[in-house]
Amino acid sequence: MLVALVLSLTLTPVLANRFLNPGGKEDSEGEVKFVKWIKRGYTQLLEYALGHKRVVIGIALGLSYSYAFGLLAVGKDFMPKLDEGSWFISTITPLRLHWRKNNRITLQIEEILAKNPNISEVIRRNRPLGKGHRVRASRSTRARCL
Repeated sequence: MLVALVLSLTLTPVLANRFLNPGGKEDSEGEVKFVKWIKRGYTQLLEYALGHKRVVIGIALGLSYSYAFGLLAVGKDFMPKLDEGSWFISTITPLRLHWRKNNRITLQIEEILAKNPNISEVIRRNRPLGKGHRVRASRSTRARCL
């Protein structure tokens, strides 16, 4: 960002002075050569576009269709599938609940899930509902669904 700041304060004014300063080379309308060159190209392009409306509309539609086709292709190829076969179950208990009782509840949930033959591991996390409350660590086990 520092480089951009230095360039904006040094190079940009120098280029503007070089290309936009009349310096005695202006015509009767007060335009410099650079602005006249841009206007001349724009005028020619505008005259062609107004004279060949169907060609311009065809080019615009062709480009729009190719962009739309490209966007559809990009959406499918670059994004990986995010289905890992895992579930995340989070239990939130009231703040006044003792952490040992909270641990017992989540341990029951862990045991129920461990009975399922499609689940190889279970990860659990205990946390009370409340802002700024310390979370006591409980026994954790890893879980993974097959």
